[in-house]
Amino acid sequence: SVKIFNAIKEIQGSKDPEVFVKKLLKDTLNWPIEIDEPEFEFDDLGYDWNSELEAMGLRSDEGIQDLFQIAKFPGWPLSMFVVRFGSNSIFTKGRGMTTPLRNLLRNLIEKVRPTASHQTWSQDQLLFMCHHEHEYFQFARFTNVEGKNLPKLQTFGWGPSDQIRTLCEFNLKHLEYKPGLDYTEAIENIERAFDVQSVTKQFYSDYKSAFANFKSELLEHAGCDDDDEIHRYVQLVFNRFLFLRFIEKKGWLRFGDDGNYLLNLYNSFVDRSLAFYQSGFLPMALKGLVEPGKQKSDVYGEVELIGGGLFEASKFDSKFSNLPNEMFSPIIGVNGLLYRYNFTVQESTPLDVQVAIDPEMIGTMFEELVTDRDGKGAFYTPRVVVSYMCKEGIKSVLGDKTDVDEEKISQLVDNENTTSISIQDAKEIREALDGIKAIDPACGSGAYLLGLLQELIKIHENLQTLSSEFDRSKYDLKLHIISRSIFGVDLDQFATQIAMVR
Repeated sequence: SVKIFNAIKEIQGSKDPEVFVKKLLKDTLNWPIEIDEPEFEFDDLGYDWNSELEAMGLRSDEGIQDLFQIAKFPGWPLSMFVVRFGSNSIFTKGRGMTTPLRNLLRNLIEKVRPTASHQTWSQDQLLFMCHHEHEYFQFARFTNVEGKNLPKLQTFGWGPSDQIRTLCEFNLKHLEYKPGLDYTEAIENIERAFDVQSVTKQFYSDYKSAFANFKSELLEHAGCDDDDEIHRYVQLVFNRFLFLRFIEKKGWLRFGDDGNYLLNLYNSFVDRSLAFYQSGFLPMALKGLVEPGKQKSDVYGEVELIGGGLFEASKFDSKFSNLPNEMFSPIIGVNGLLYRYNFTVQESTPLDVQVAIDPEMIGTMFEELVTDRDGKGAFYTPRVVVSYMCKEGIKSVLGDKTDVDEEKISQLVDNENTTSISIQDAKEIREALDGIKAIDPACGSGAYLLGLLQELIKIHENLQTLSSEFDRSKYDLKLHIISRSIFGVDLDQFATQIAMVR
């Protein structure tokens, strides 16, 4: 893990392709790669696919621009490709690489003729190492999903200022080449590298431990006994921090030279022996994020106007404003909970998973730590169940509201297949989708609301591939769906606040 950490740190500081290949792949992960020094070129690693890429019609300005294959080595079950993208927005905004990689995968499997170097490829035998100018990286792999035509895309990676502990402890160490491993053992290691469950399970455990310790210290500091109100305030504090950790990833909070806003803000107060919570965090949270005109300050840098919800003042904010700095180090310090893991602003779906902590965690941890959980029936619905039920609901609505054939609708909704959809079909479907009204009368932290939003966006985006007349920005689509199509109610106001921030 230390060697991997040092290698990635060097990559983050250099943007040199030779550092990525030599330091990480060859020296650290033990890949037996032959490197010509000092004049390193990617096409020396194996095979240059750029002429084929052009012939496939897959090259674009912001999409895939270069494709190289690393020569396969003995006993290694994957064929490895280095993919250069033309824009960093592919890595920083949405799921920009998903469609280009799916198209590349389909072309490599269906259209590339077998050769001596590869007889045939299946979709789970390819590893894509994607980058933009060796500053943003994503390792990507597709796996088969039973009962689905589309494979699942799993990714992990890093950007120039990202925390990399997750990569070192959970991901990259499992991609080390070990001569002598049989095929089954090698595949099992590779699957561990892309296993999001191991990451989230450890985060659950660490989060609950940090929560319990903070609550214990808060009770001791306040000199009072445990009660529901104190528990809820600790939930509020943790949810504020967790939400802001995600907002950091969007670049909406600025303090210091990198994107680690909370960490930098905390350190600036600790270094000057000033009260972080009272003088830094609470003014930022209760004024900077809520009051127009308060978004820029010498005290807390630059933030965006977010609004109330999580940042409405609580009576405990003033009561506990003088909490000591040491209480926050295990949460947002340099080795604290929220900086030991990679975070992503994209909520995963059953067919698109990033091996990092995603915003679903806000809802998951809320319902994991809610008081009287059994009495309130507060349990988190798994993504796969949410996705299935939302798809079934959409198919039912489209069957009732359009004249489009049932099989065409199923292919579109379940498999993202538009080959049989005519322009007239698409118009009917879009009109029906725009008119959808859905309510979750016990929405909790918004699992079904987010699930339906994702499914509707996905269908719209697939229909947009049929004609430019259907083009709408993702922003406009989301605004329409959130404001006119999905509604949630819950007895627990805190739960609906979580749903809103998600």
